[in-house]
Amino acid sequence: MRKTKAVKEAHIKKWEMSGLSQADYCRKNGIPSGSFRGWLAAWRKEQDVEKTPEPRFVEIKTDMILEEAAHASAVIVFRLKTGNAIEIPVSAPSHVIELILSTCLA
Repeated sequence: MRKTKAVKEAHIKKWEMSGLSQADYCRKNGIPSGSFRGWLAAWRKEQDVEKTPEPRFVEIKTDMILEEAAHASAVIVFRLKTGNAIEIPVSAPSHVIELILSTCLA
């Protein structure tokens, strides 16, 4: 059964936030891993085509803490001046971390 573009994008976003490997996510959701790789490649190519704003630097204070990266459940914690904190799994893909930081710290 063919998946719509919206369904494919929803799976990509769920996978990014899951912390699972592509193979584990596909196995858990009954998706052929080759198909998922194709969806992801097409989605990433489409994202590159869209104009993105120029990156800007955001000051991050030294209270940035990395909690024992050797553990699979380790997270990066960014404590903001507002008192809020952003926790990102160390296992998250780098583009997800960049997206979260550019959105939350903008």
